[in-house]
Amino acid sequence: MTAPLSQCMGRSAVIALTVAASLHATPLGHTAGDATVLAPPPTSPGIPRILAIPVAPWTHAVRWTLPSPAAGPVVGTPDGYAVSLSSPESVAFLSPHGDLRATAALRGLAPPSLVPVADGAVLAVDDMGRVIAVAPDGTTRANNSIASSINNTALVRTDGTVVLVGPSPPGTAVTLVSQVGDPIASTVTPGVSVANAIRLGDDAALVATQSPALVRYDLMGAFTRTPFVPDVTALAALDDGRVAAVAGTEVLLVTSDGGIRARADLGDRLGWITPLPDGGVAVLRTTQPEAMVLIDHDASVRARVPCPLDTAPPLVDSAGAMLLVARSGVVLAVAPDGTVLWRIVVHTRLIPPAVGLPGGGVLVATTGHELLALY
Repeated sequence: MTAPLSQCMGRSAVIALTVAASLHATPLGHTAGDATVLAPPPTSPGIPRILAIPVAPWTHAVRWTLPSPAAGPVVGTPDGYAVSLSSPESVAFLSPHGDLRATAALRGLAPPSLVPVADGAVLAVDDMGRVIAVAPDGTTRANNSIASSINNTALVRTDGTVVLVGPSPPGTAVTLVSQVGDPIASTVTPGVSVANAIRLGDDAALVATQSPALVRYDLMGAFTRTPFVPDVTALAALDDGRVAAVAGTEVLLVTSDGGIRARADLGDRLGWITPLPDGGVAVLRTTQPEAMVLIDHDASVRARVPCPLDTAPPLVDSAGAMLLVARSGVVLAVAPDGTVLWRIVVHTRLIPPAVGLPGGGVLVATTGHELLALY
């Protein structure tokens, strides 16, 4: 059943939504523990993100106006939000309620990825290996070019240092930078390319796709290699020290020393993979019909959740509840057992992932001059 929603509230007029509620929706709180509260994916230590997902869909979609179009996803900072802009290239800082606090010009920097660091600042990193530290008042703290280009992989350690990963022919460079963008150490692993990077404890870990190995880098950039499975295209770190990997049509649950503990052959092309708090994983099946597949810790398939091909990895809470956002405008709330609690279609293109709003709901960038607050 669908019904149009149009309400006026908050900073501006609400845009139209189409809501499709599951006929068999189970209250999220009745499914598992604290599943009514979503926390962030573990990519920005020390920056809390809370968003409450109700059984019924959110009924408000409020535009937060930007001075120019968003060039990337919105990120959370301790006292608000930041988003990269285009035309001209810059970073905008906003309050928790959407008020524009400051902008900073990024002269000559291609549309960057933003990495939240201490004191509300961000590191703006572009794919040419340039790094600018930007304070929340719009002032820049550093402007450095590091040794390699960047493939949009940035990991934040618990000590605050940031790990940047990118190709450096004939190998891959891993560069550690401070929270103000100054290089600390850089290591080039020759003769390998990498699928992606994860954080294992305080080490950065990558999979070498030539001479397959799990390559771990310590706090000073020194690396060790452990034989690993071949043909890896995606990687995720599990809480118990294991690693989940996508290799061809298979999902592999692998020990840190490279031993395969369980595997599932889904028979289809696969995309991203995301860890779940119960030791399982969620993976995107990219062949039709596209779906997020939930896999238990023993590699058995728990559920298949239909979703668009352009769906980003979900936000997952400690009990396994998930929020999916697709670039085409679809937003899904999914219970830990795979039940779709609700689905909305926002009639604008989105730039996931979303971040949480302080009072519940989410904030997501659009391809226009605005962020969209859903609550």
